[in-house]
Amino acid sequence: MDDVKNSQARYYFRRLMLVFGIIAAITIITFIYKDTKKGLFNSADFKDIKAQIEAACDSFETNDDMAEFIAKWADKECLKYHIDDAGNIILRTKAKSSKSSEDPVVVCASYNSKTASKNTDLLASALYIARSEIRSTEYTVILFNNKKGDFRGYKNISKSYFTKDSDVIYLDYGSSTYASLQSFNELKASYVIKKKMKPVTCDTLVHLHIAGVDTDEITSRISSQPNPITAFGTVLAQLESKSSRYELANIKVVNEGNMFPTSLDADILVNSYSVESLTDYLDDRIESFEDKYKGDFPNIEYTYEVIDDESKLPAERYSDAVCKTINNIIYTFNNGTYRFDEEDEIPTGYEKDEVYGINSLEQLREKDDTIILDICTQALTNAYLNKIEDENKTIARISSCSYVRGEKVENFYETDTDFYNLLNFTYLKVNDVISRNMIIKQKIDHYFTPCSYLQDINPKMDIIHLSMDEDSVKLITNTILCYIDSLGNFLSL
Repeated sequence: MDDVKNSQARYYFRRLMLVFGIIAAITIITFIYKDTKKGLFNSADFKDIKAQIEAACDSFETNDDMAEFIAKWADKECLKYHIDDAGNIILRTKAKSSKSSEDPVVVCASYNSKTASKNTDLLASALYIARSEIRSTEYTVILFNNKKGDFRGYKNISKSYFTKDSDVIYLDYGSSTYASLQSFNELKASYVIKKKMKPVTCDTLVHLHIAGVDTDEITSRISSQPNPITAFGTVLAQLESKSSRYELANIKVVNEGNMFPTSLDADILVNSYSVESLTDYLDDRIESFEDKYKGDFPNIEYTYEVIDDESKLPAERYSDAVCKTINNIIYTFNNGTYRFDEEDEIPTGYEKDEVYGINSLEQLREKDDTIILDICTQALTNAYLNKIEDENKTIARISSCSYVRGEKVENFYETDTDFYNLLNFTYLKVNDVISRNMIIKQKIDHYFTPCSYLQDINPKMDIIHLSMDEDSVKLITNTILCYIDSLGNFLSL
């Protein structure tokens, strides 16, 4: 009987010890987990950096102004940096020990004075990462000079900052949070028209002015972006549809490079009996244009001025053939996105209405004895790019002008998902994501990104595009810092 009681006592004692052990383990794990939730992000410090950037934004007239601001900030923070010949700002952080990480992290972000005000969170995040006190491993933050959206910094960066084992994060700011391992290719091209001038024959000038359009880099948001060139094209189409006699002169488009155009000025010459019909149409167009865009582009302007003093009219204008060619190109060019429809052979993994291509009319300019319309085409694959380009070439043939092919860059495509999985694990581990998305969702970039240039540096590198929005900038910044720290500190995660 005593043996049975002793056996039962030992059984309950072991059960009790097991329960105590489980409780202790949970307590320890919870303590560690809560401790890691603190991460390496300090909101007050981040807000201070962002406030400095916001205060300086109005002074960023050029990328040189931005570079000067960043350099002065780095000097104040006692950070080591180097500005290369391409205008890239390289901030390198050395580890306390002489041992380098086997997977050195390179955080990449673009700086562009024309989009600085909408990217203050992005620049603040990159600078916050650069000034981190992490010294367990070395890492590099590179702010790439993206003046005029032409990716010049990415094209001219030294390969010495990267190795085949580098973990490369292209950091970006947008309307949503996601990770991408694939983006579109890109092709630059131009329509070239031989310029011919003739004497002005009409007696009245209507000066068209469209301005105040905030520029941005070419993305799938093109459909919601006002384009002064296509807006001008609708006026020309109206004149053609009414068989109105018109002439064109002094077309000037302000464009920031490989970006959306910001303004257009043009002289439309008509005879006095056509003025009322044209101005009535313009009044309707202006109202419709402002109703559509004024909410998102509060500084937008669409105006006209009628000048009937013949002494103030230009002496020359473009020939009728040139006017017709300009009108044909703008009218037939599909400025916007291409989406899969039911008649397409939709690839596996894609859906109806998903974007597979972008066509953008970027510039209308004069050069020597030619008029040039610059375009940019982006697509999911070369096959889709060729499909859109064939349409663009057809426009040149029917418009009696030349189609000149420019630079083509292949799409970015990362097949290894290990880096993405590690960042997701870190994101979940170090952030309070209970009320948010539990993971960083993966999606395709439906536009071109500089990851293509980064991949060309060394195809063996692990590259990921991390897009953050206003709600996730702190979470993503903290995730990157904690991931870097984990490479040099085995127990950090």
